[in-house]
Amino acid sequence: MDNQFDKRFPWAHLNRYMQKGQAFFESGGNSLPLRAKSLISRSPTSTLHQQGFTIMIHDLSEILFLDIETVPAYRNISEVPEDLKEIWIESNTKRRKKKVVEDEDDGEAPPGAGPSIQDAGQAGYDEGAGLKAEFGKTICVSLGHFEGGTADENFRIYSLSSHNESEILTQLAAVFEKYSTFKLCAHNGKGFDFPFLGKRFLINGIPLPSQLDIMGKKPWDILHLDTNEMWAFGARGAGTGAKLKLLCAVFGIPSPKDDIDGSEVRGVYYEENDLPRIVKYCEKDVISLAKVFKKLQGFP
Repeated sequence: MDNQFDKRFPWAHLNRYMQKGQAFFESGGNSLPLRAKSLISRSPTSTLHQQGFTIMIHDLSEILFLDIETVPAYRNISEVPEDLKEIWIESNTKRRKKKVVEDEDDGEAPPGAGPSIQDAGQAGYDEGAGLKAEFGKTICVSLGHFEGGTADENFRIYSLSSHNESEILTQLAAVFEKYSTFKLCAHNGKGFDFPFLGKRFLINGIPLPSQLDIMGKKPWDILHLDTNEMWAFGARGAGTGAKLKLLCAVFGIPSPKDDIDGSEVRGVYYEENDLPRIVKYCEKDVISLAKVFKKLQGFP
């Protein structure tokens, strides 16, 4: 049988090698970079291996698993600087008015119902400001990595937490510098954790760590892993991924949400003033993240 690969890529001499988690095919002075994809099978006798392909498995000892916890930058919207407050209230009121109109159309709300502009701003601020880098702040970053093996007992975890976000980010920059060659892994990290941190570094006037300074980089040079993206298996759009809690359930991993969940962090922080409880929750997320990642890489 003809080699279909040779038909598709008719180069005379192809040398295959692995470098920093990326697969390259070279022929003379020309090269074809391919975004390396993780494969579930770890068996050296798999079909792909027999056909001459390299099975790509990320080295767990060179990954920093992380999770962040964020809250609104101010306890009440009345404390927000006027220019930011005006922007927040304007955008949030439009969204809530649209929802009221939709409810009216469905017969679920009486005509003219809906909160006042100030109430809409405050309610929306409590619910969503912590998810937007322009209006929120980081209160905890938990990180973990495997040291000396891939067993659960080899997983080391530590946290950076403070009411002063600048302190957290300064310490985090030092951690990233120490592990500058490590990949960063988070659940929905590409959609939230990584961009949120990058923006907060800039807003706080702290130089971006190399792992977050992705502007102008080629996709295969960005050291970011996202278990939500991995679980989507290339699918795009809403509903293609899954929450970390769901992946824990399907893989038989204890849920990290046994005390609080993300929607409760703001209340625990501002109303209960219990940052240590949030740190514990964040660390549980990182432990579960690492276990899910191992499942996605075919580890038992």
